[in-house]
Amino acid sequence: MTGEQNIADLNPNVVADELDALQAPKNAGRGVSCVRVIIMYLRQGNIKSAIAVRRIEGDKTRAYPDIETYLNKTFGCRTHGEINCQGWLCK
Repeated sequence: MTGEQNIADLNPNVVADELDALQAPKNAGRGVSCVRVIIMYLRQGNIKSAIAVRRIEGDKTRAYPDIETYLNKTFGCRTHGEINCQGWLCK
């Protein structure tokens, strides 16, 4: 299942709110800039751009295990867009 198929079942605003709650306290309250961009696209209803940013900026989110887990569960792995991906790059 790709991230796009998974997110179609979710409310983008709810996902944005949950991501915002996870990222806001990081970096002494400054948050995580690439996650804020994903949130912006979700709130605009532009899911494809949110997924694209997740894939491009995924190396930055790996520094935050709680955010990375949420993104993987919601969008799939950043490399393949698969939920529960077992690829060696995705573990």
